[in-house]
This record gives sequence, structure tokens and C-alpha cells, in this order.
Amino acid sequence: MTLGTILSAVGQFDQALAAYERALAAHLDLEDRDSAAAVRANIGTLLLRQGRLRDARIAYERAAKELPELGKRSHAAYAMNGKGCVHRALGEPEAA
Repeated sequence: MTLGTILSAVGQFDQALAAYERALAAHLDLEDRDSAAAVRANIGTLLLRQGRLRDARIAYERAAKELPELGKRSHAAYAMNGKGCVHRALGEPEAA
């Protein structure tokens, strides 16, 4: 469990997003693409919970693109599922 996940679970969305953004920056600095992509999927989930659907779609799309390239199939499935949830919420079932 991550700090961002905990903060999100207790409804502290702004703090959760800040924690995820710090984590993403750190992973990118370390050139840890696996973890950076996973953080992007977590950001997508947070943004979806906030109703920021277009931002969530962007986060999920990037994660869904990167994770399979890295061999992270189960994480990629999570991101693709999130992307489908966004499309459904946007009234775009054919894209889901």
C-alpha cells in the first residue's frame, strides 16, 4: 500500500495526488519505468474517483501503453479496465 492510496482511501484527494506526483517524479529520476507506469495507473484511479474523467483517461492510456511493453500484463489489465470505466462514465461504451 502506498501513501497516495491511503490518502485517497480517507478522502484526502489533493494530498494523494501530490504524493503520487512525488512518487512518479522519483521513479522517473531513477529511470524506473515499471514503477512510474504503475503510479500513472494509480493516478488514473484517483482522478476517476474525483470525476476528472478526461484526466483519468490520459493517465490510464499512458499506463496501458507502457505496462505491456514492460511485461507487466496484470498491471496493464488494471489500467485497461480503468480506461474502460472512464469510457463508460463518459457515455462512450463502444470505446470501453
